[in-house]
Amino acid sequence: MSELEEPIKNIEQKLKEVTRRYSALKKENLRLQAEAQKLNNIIAQKEEELQQLRQQTIILKSGIQSWQPEQKKLFVRRIDAYLKEIDKCIALLNE
Repeated sequence: MSELEEPIKNIEQKLKEVTRRYSALKKENLRLQAEAQKLNNIIAQKEEELQQLRQQTIILKSGIQSWQPEQKKLFVRRIDAYLKEIDKCIALLNE
């Protein structure tokens, strides 16, 4: 019997280690899934904000036709800067 006890103990130890690792990986997987879901929600929110800003830009651009050319350029630059910043945020979140 003693020659079977040693291999059985080794198998039991390895099984315990595999089970422990599996539990740890399962917890890590759940954490990563929750983080991924959170980031996906942020991305969706930022994309919605971007779409709203683009719509506002279209509306505002149509309303600024009576402005002086210099006022128009300044306004367009400001809006473009905001859109670029939002695009950067979305790109960072997608990484």
